[in-house]
Amino acid sequence: QSISGYAEIEVALSKSTDTLLFDLYKGYKISSIQVDRKDESFVHQGDSIFIKKAGGFTAGKHLIKISYSGKPPVAVRPPWNGGFTWTADKQGNPWVVINCQLEGGKVYFPCKDHPSDEANEGVDLFINIPKGLSVAGPGLLQGVKNNGDKATWHWKTNYTISNYCVLFNIGKYKVARQMYTTVAGNKVPIEYYVLEHDFENAEKVLAIRARDAAILEKYFGEYPWAKEKMGIAQVPNPGMEHQTMVTFNGNTKFQKVGGQDYEPNLYHEFGHEWWANKVTNKDWADMWIQEGINTYAEALGFRELAGERGYDSLMVNIASIIRNAKPVVQGEGLTMAQVYNGDVYTKGAFFMHTLRYVLGDELFFPALKKFITDVKFPYNEFFITDD
Repeated sequence: QSISGYAEIEVALSKSTDTLLFDLYKGYKISSIQVDRKDESFVHQGDSIFIKKAGGFTAGKHLIKISYSGKPPVAVRPPWNGGFTWTADKQGNPWVVINCQLEGGKVYFPCKDHPSDEANEGVDLFINIPKGLSVAGPGLLQGVKNNGDKATWHWKTNYTISNYCVLFNIGKYKVARQMYTTVAGNKVPIEYYVLEHDFENAEKVLAIRARDAAILEKYFGEYPWAKEKMGIAQVPNPGMEHQTMVTFNGNTKFQKVGGQDYEPNLYHEFGHEWWANKVTNKDWADMWIQEGINTYAEALGFRELAGERGYDSLMVNIASIIRNAKPVVQGEGLTMAQVYNGDVYTKGAFFMHTLRYVLGDELFFPALKKFITDVKFPYNEFFITDD
């Protein structure tokens, strides 16, 4: 239950500096750090890495390579209190899952761990595991290279991606696939990495994902990652919005909404592909943009499945659990743990509900779609409440 490897990070410095700062969990041992292929001195203090150079680092691009190893933190209550989950499926096969929205990507790789700093030119992941297991990761699978009793899985995304979404899951997976045609006419594969003993449920999950995609595209425009995939990976805990590979507890029981099968966690986490992964808050203070609007997206799902009465019933339920314990926007510079509370979901959603009735449907729905699809907002744009 340990990892070892290295991270290569290309940074673009806007001005010269004598120190580079990265974040990495304090439990790892860093064996070396190179900047532009030259060894540099460093200090790993707490969860921070300080790389210092007497002559400083010039403005422009630099390649940093950080080699490290150790035992990652174990998730206490995934996905909320995250880290690694080391477990086994019903057949005794290893099953390894990572969650880190609260703690950030530093739980397993060096990064600048703040929502305003994403890997804006994409990520390559090379995961070396025992042969016979599979890796579910972000973007597109580039290939699997076998080497004795090991295999290296190469996943690559070319899109900008939040640090807490640069994740993978390992298991005895079987892949179910079907093609989906987006609202813009693009063909996107839906891929479900499901444990072999649960494969009989895969077709149902794929069908629900295709239906939910059509609902979300109606209100928010084309699926944002149409050049890659709509991925789902089965995990033993409630799901998370890991970009292009949203996780899902495959043993969750479905409920009926308007006579149709519906699973709130499966729908909610998929909605984050628009509100969180595409439209990302610049600071955790504005977390309601991701969670509140996406919770409101659940009400729009009820509207499609069960009409306005279904929409109203969910909004009444949402209103009943608003606590008003903390301001929805508390101020900049706070951690995700300090900001996190139920009202960023519920009160944020009810704000959108109120806005709908202030503006009227003829203004509200086109404006909502325009905001998320406007080409003047590129994928590496960040948003605050004032936007």
